[in-house]
Amino acid sequence: MACGTPVIAFNKGSMPELIKHGRNGFLVRTVDEAVKAIRDIPPIERLACRKWVEGRFTVDRMVEEYIGVYRKILRMRKREPS
Repeated sequence: MACGTPVIAFNKGSMPELIKHGRNGFLVRTVDEAVKAIRDIPPIERLACRKWVEGRFTVDRMVEEYIGVYRKILRMRKREPS
C-alpha cells in the first residue's frame, strides 16, 4: 500500500483498521473472494493508497500514538504510597 498498491487481505486481526474496503483494497473471507476482488482493483486510485499510508503511518504519528497509550496506562495505574 505504501507503494500505491491496493491490498487484498483476509478480514482478520488489524486488517479492518488498515484496509478500507473498495478505497485502498479489499477485505475478503475466502480465497475465492480474493480471486474475485482482483477484477475490482482497477478503479482504486494508486495515489489514494499511498496518501492513506502517508497520513496514518508516519514515524511521528506512530510515536505520538504510542506515547499516548503509555500515558493512558500510567494514569490508570494505581500508585501505591512510598
